Amino acid sequence: ASSNPWVTGPSMETFNNNWGSHYDSKTSFGVVLSVFFPCFTGILSGANRADILRDPPKNIKDGTFAAIIFSFFMYSSFFCLWGSVADYRYLQGKEYHADDYHADDDHHRRLAGAGGGEHLVTEIVWNPFPHSAQIGIIISSLSQALQCLIVAPRLLQSIARDQILSVLDRVAPLSAKGEPAKALLGTYCFAGLLVLIGEVNAVAPLLTMCFLVAYAFMNFSCFVLTYVRSPGFRPSGMNRKRWRFWYMGTGFLGSIICISIMLIVNHWWSLAA
Repeated sequence: ASSNPWVTGPSMETFNNNWGSHYDSKTSFGVVLSVFFPCFTGILSGANRADILRDPPKNIKDGTFAAIIFSFFMYSSFFCLWGSVADYRYLQGKEYHADDYHADDDHHRRLAGAGGGEHLVTEIVWNPFPHSAQIGIIISSLSQALQCLIVAPRLLQSIARDQILSVLDRVAPLSAKGEPAKALLGTYCFAGLLVLIGEVNAVAPLLTMCFLVAYAFMNFSCFVLTYVRSPGFRPSGMNRKRWRFWYMGTGFLGSIICISIMLIVNHWWSLAA
C-alpha cells in the first residue's frame, strides 16, 4: 500500500478531501445507511433478556444509554481514522493506475471480504502477527453470532408462549432442561437461509427494515399507551402533564423518524415491510 499514492497515512488533508459525499450510481446515502444501521442494533440485547436482569427498569435504561454513547464514539472514531488514512476512491475499492489515474471498478477491496485486489485490512491495518486482523474479525463475528443465538430463541419462545402469533405455537414448548430448543432450531434455520444469500448489501437492508419496523411500532405503542393512560404503562412522571406530553411527543416523533429512515433506505422494501 505504501506505493499507492491514494494511501497517505493519517493526514488532515486527506480527511478534508474525504469529508464530502462521494456516491456513485450504485451507492447512495440509503445504501450506506442500511449497511451501517445494524451496527447499533446490539444495544438492545439487555432489553431482550430482561427476564434475567436483577432490576430490569434500571438496568435496561442504564445499559442502553451506556451502549449508545460507547458505540457512537467508537464508530465515529473508526470513521475519522479510515477517512484520514486513504483517498475515498481507495476506500471505495477502486484500483489505482499510474498511467491514467482512473479507477477500475471490476476490482474491489472489502474491509472484511474477498475481492479481486488485496484486502484493506491487509494493506493498511497494522497486524502484530500475520492475519491478526482477519482473526479478530472472525472472532468478533462469531461472538456476535453466538450472542444472537442466545437472545433470539428466548425472545421467539416468549412471543410464541404469549400466543401472539398462532404460527409460532410449535416453538413455544421448552426442553426438559428448560431451554428453548425448538426456537433455537428455527432461529438457526432462518439465519442460515440469510447467510446463503452471500451478499451483505442484500441482507443488510432487509435486516435494517426489520429493526426499523420494530422500533417504529415500539415508539408508536409508547405514544398510544400514554395517550389512553393505560394502567399497565406507568413510567416515572406519568401523572404530570408535561411528562405525558414528553412521552407522547418523543414516541410519535420516534415512529415518524423510523418510517422516514425506511423510505430513505429503500422505498420498495419499506412498503413491503
